[in-house]
Formats: sequence, C-alpha cells, structure tokens
Amino acid sequence: MGRSMKILCIADGLCPPHGRISGMKVIARLIERLQARGYEMHVLSFARPGVEGLADWIRDQRESTGVTYHLEPRHGVRSLIGSRILLTCHARRLCRSLNCDVLQDFSSSPVMAWRTVIARLNRRIKTVHTVSTARGAETLCPRMPASLDALVCTEKWMSEAYGARGYRDGHFVPLGIDLDEVGSEALKATDLPCEDGPTVLYVGPLSERKGAWVAADVFSRVAAAQPAARFIVATNALSDDRYRYDEMRTAFLARCTTPDRVHILEGSQNIPALMRATDVFLYPLQNAFGTLSQPATLIEAMYVSAAIVATDLSMVTEHVANGRSALVAGRTDAAALARHVLQLIGSEEQRVALGQQANRDALAFGIDRTEEAYAGLYRELGAQS
Repeated sequence: MGRSMKILCIADGLCPPHGRISGMKVIARLIERLQARGYEMHVLSFARPGVEGLADWIRDQRESTGVTYHLEPRHGVRSLIGSRILLTCHARRLCRSLNCDVLQDFSSSPVMAWRTVIARLNRRIKTVHTVSTARGAETLCPRMPASLDALVCTEKWMSEAYGARGYRDGHFVPLGIDLDEVGSEALKATDLPCEDGPTVLYVGPLSERKGAWVAADVFSRVAAAQPAARFIVATNALSDDRYRYDEMRTAFLARCTTPDRVHILEGSQNIPALMRATDVFLYPLQNAFGTLSQPATLIEAMYVSAAIVATDLSMVTEHVANGRSALVAGRTDAAALARHVLQLIGSEEQRVALGQQANRDALAFGIDRTEEAYAGLYRELGAQS
C-alpha cells in the first residue's frame, strides 16, 4: 500500500487558540476529520502575536488529532496583501520540504486562487482553491488561473456562474458544521445577563463589515417600540482587531440609543445555548467577501430552531428562505429588520414555526456531507497523479 496523500492547507484566519466566535474552527474540524480518514493533513497559518502557550497548543493538536500545524509569525507585516505574499512564500517552502500531493487553499477569496497556483512548486502538486462570497457577480474573479486543478464553491450560484464562464471544475460544496456538537451544546443551561423581557441576540465581531453597526441601529429602533426588550451581543475580542477593540466597542455602544439595555458578552460563550434561550437571533451580515466560514453561525441558529432575522446576501438566502425559515430584509434596511424583529417578538407562534422549518433545513449542512465531498475530490486528484 502506498503512502497516504499529503495535503497542505492554507488557512489565513486560523489563528489559534480557536475563538468560539471564529468560524475558522469549522475549517479546523473538517481538516481533523479528513486526517482521521487517512490523509496526512498539514495546516499553514499565521500565529497571533503574543499568544501564550502556542507551542503547547501545536503539540496538543498533533497528539489529539494527528494534524500538524505550521504557524508562522507575521514579522511585523500587518497589511493584508503583505501577509498573503508572506504566506505564499511559506507555502512554497513547505510544499518542497513535505513533498506534498495537494495544496488546498481555504483563503476563500476568488482573487487568491492565483496565490494557490504560484505557491506550488510544480504541476505534480494538485491545487484546490475554495471560494466563498456573499455579494454578487461583481465579486467573481474574471480570469481564474487555467492551471488550477479544482475550484470549490461554497455557494451554488457561484458554481453555476463559473460553469457558465467555461470553468471546468466549479464544484459546489456547501460548508457543513458538526450538528451533533451544536445540539449537545444547545441543551446545556445558560444564564442570560438581563432582566425578564423579550431578548434579541447578535453574535459576531463589533465591526461594520460583519453587521454590528446595523445591529446597533436595529436595537435602537426595537427599543423605541418595545421598552421591555433587551439586547445581547456575544463577541470575541480576539476575533476583532486587538488594537482597536475598545474603540470598536465604544463606537458600537454610541450607536445604540439605549446602551444600558445592551449586554455585551466577551470571550468564549456557549453560543448555541444563547441562541436557544433568546427570542430572536439577528444576523445582519453586510459583506462576507472572502469569509469562508461565515455561515457557520447561521447554520447553528437554524439547527437550534432559533427565530432568525437576517439580511438578504446570497450567502444567507442559500441557507434560509424568507417567510419560511427566517425573515429577511435588505442588508442596509435597519427599519425593515427592526420591523421583522418586533413582529417575531409579538408572535411566539411564528417564532416556533420559523424555527422548526429552519431546523429541518439545517440538516442539509452537516459536516458529514462536506467531508465526503472533499475526500472524493482528493481521491479523484490522487488518481490523476
């Protein structure tokens, strides 16, 4: 029997230790399951500056999962372009030293498919690039590198769009999460940090791009119409720019007209349990371009039967249907989003109906399907080699 395939995965945002809010944890779980299937998985990413116990974390991951992490310091490089160029150089070095069979890039940006090709040493190394975006056709890369061996799209419309442009390998593989883990977490008890009354939950970093400012505007509108409403924000300072977190927190609260009714939970939280305990889950995503695992939080909310109010980006509407499993409005229409929230606060029957349908729809986004799709793709590439 020949040696197992060696696969080097580039994951720009996988900065350990995993934050609970960080969607890259989903990618880490997928890589661990592929390792268990017999692939020799290696992960290349950056290490966060100042993280204590990093060497111990790498050792523990290797012993518990078999996955080898190669975490490189940024050496003072803070720009996005500069850091990606640096990671490309590291990838070329590792491809040579590990004698890799496949270079898998989870960077998600279509433009970065060029990096995937440049980083490999020769055509013997097969290249796979996974792309994700939540906007529209304007975010498609007009000229994908012809030498890319496989393109994986996490959204169906992207797969169809690249196929229409003549690209031969636009595999559609939606991101999946470990639903069993989510279900067990949701059943654990959790205490809400506020008084009795209807509660609205937002999960994510306090950044405009992810929707925090729209969430603040929605909170303010709902508070004006429903004085008893309380608002919970589950964030993770490590997932924000650590040098700007206090500034972002201050700016967010300043946009809320009733900051005394906003409760910010920082650090690791049991998100599924919070989703299950609150009345409405607000998902005001603004722009997920280049954010591969952004739907993970949405799928979690679906699986725990949360009553979801979300924006109408493609990444969202490929998971939920307006009026069927969620209420959806324009991504900048805070007034419409607030009306949806108030509608659900006032109707337990509708919250239950939407949540039950969302739970059924979430079954299509389990990690088992994602794992099988990637394993099948790697087998196909191995046969080509």
